[in-house]
Amino acid sequence: MYRTGVGAPQDPALADEWRLREQALQAQENNDILIAQEGEKREASEFAGLVGVTTLLGGFLLADLTTPVQCKIVDSYEHSQYHSYGDMRELVRAQKEIEEQHIHCPK
Repeated sequence: MYRTGVGAPQDPALADEWRLREQALQAQENNDILIAQEGEKREASEFAGLVGVTTLLGGFLLADLTTPVQCKIVDSYEHSQYHSYGDMRELVRAQKEIEEQHIHCPK
């Protein structure tokens, strides 16, 4: 209005002042939008990370529940350096059951 003189007396200085105010408000609004978008991206990324960790843990827990006992026995003794006589009997029995019953042990 001040630039063209329509609806108010023409005043180039006042027109420039209002133009600068409008540009500052627009810049602030654009900045607020960018900040909000960055926050949404960060939340989405954090949620995706949480879902990934939860899925991984769920897979381990589910695998542990579905792994046959014989496989767990063999795995528990596999990396041990020392076995008692009872441990060796249990290990041999588990290995024999795996072979006879065609049990598939997950790796």
